[in-house]
Amino acid sequence: MLSHEDNMLMCDVGPGTPMNAMMKRYWLPALPTAVVGAPDHDPVRVTLLGEDYVVFRDSNGKIGFLNERCCHRGASLCLGRVEEGGIRCIYHGWKFDTRGVVTEMPNATDEKHRTRYRQPAYPVREAANVVWVYLGPAEHEPPFPNYPVFDLPSDRVVVQEVYIDANYAQVMEGLVDSSHVGVLHQDAIRSRVAATIEEGREDIINKQMADELAPKLEVEDTDFGYNVAALRTVQFKGNSFEIARITAFALPFINFPGSNTTMIAGVPERNGLTRMIEWNWDWKRPIPPENREKVLYSHGISDEILDARGMTRKTYGKVERPNANNRYLQDRASMHHGSFTGLPLFHPEDAAVSVSQGEICDRRTQCLLPADLAVVRMRRVLLDSVRLVMRGEAPLGVESRQVPRALQGIVNPGASWQQVFDHTINWTRSINEISKHLFDEV
Repeated sequence: MLSHEDNMLMCDVGPGTPMNAMMKRYWLPALPTAVVGAPDHDPVRVTLLGEDYVVFRDSNGKIGFLNERCCHRGASLCLGRVEEGGIRCIYHGWKFDTRGVVTEMPNATDEKHRTRYRQPAYPVREAANVVWVYLGPAEHEPPFPNYPVFDLPSDRVVVQEVYIDANYAQVMEGLVDSSHVGVLHQDAIRSRVAATIEEGREDIINKQMADELAPKLEVEDTDFGYNVAALRTVQFKGNSFEIARITAFALPFINFPGSNTTMIAGVPERNGLTRMIEWNWDWKRPIPPENREKVLYSHGISDEILDARGMTRKTYGKVERPNANNRYLQDRASMHHGSFTGLPLFHPEDAAVSVSQGEICDRRTQCLLPADLAVVRMRRVLLDSVRLVMRGEAPLGVESRQVPRALQGIVNPGASWQQVFDHTINWTRSINEISKHLFDEV
């Protein structure tokens, strides 16, 4: 249960709000670098926290991230021309470089006018095939975060955007919630288990998520946010083991699922729209371009699936998207023939339930359980962090020394779930290798 005041403090990211100010103190993922394109490519409009920006790559390959409205008379720079080292407003021809410096001012002959004005511009970094931006006060710019995917070559990482008509907080609540996986995603989980049985092996992790719907949750605070371990018990060869699926939440809105090959950000475009950015990667080898759709399809976020549901940059606002009037594009007929949800697997299922809660969910009357511990902790760290900023202090996690890690594995008898991290000094070892090693010792 959350009061209306706390709920709005957490959810309202609009200009001038405390949460807007708090989130601007972090480096934020803005958009995939592929969307920006090559030098002198067309400018791209981006909305973050209810405010509009223009992004472009200049002739030298440097990215500019500027306020969308020209500082002269407010025309959109998204209408502009990217050429010869900058972006030119088509209204009066003012031209800005990536720092926002006015390099040309055709309708003024006095040089002092050109040096007097500047277009607001923001620091950017490119990492893991995404443009990151810092929108906060220059004097508070934090170190760039240290996420494991940043260490990989770009050809091992696949990125996708997903547009969801819901507030970022309820999208993130779905991502940190472990108990819904065996219910909402049961078709996908059971199909994965069946596939491994056909291959002559047993997927004990997914089998247990499908069979045990009320895992024991334990939460550990970290300097980036928190870790949550979903603990389930499995019987194998007459022995009982605990399986820990550890998820990490990094402020302000980044989730690391236990697979250890995925990172998901619930980027708030505005209060009722989240542009989720998901990274999937291979620790060992490149992902060929022809395999991109296959990787995305396994997570329910292929271009084909999302384009058809109006949930991509290409189709949002142009194609009918999930809403109450169209039953969230649910296929009820398929539910009578074996499908549990009547929806494409994984993220379309998550998106449907998030959208069904409304643009901003009313949390005053929710009936919470121990299974909601991770959700409650997320709310707490967000509210703690925004209140620090309201008091003039630094938000939580902006100078984190810990690296967010997510993993799943077997907890040895009598050991804590944190011991799972000790199994894999080399993060590329798979859960199947870990499980085989432990079971062979039994």
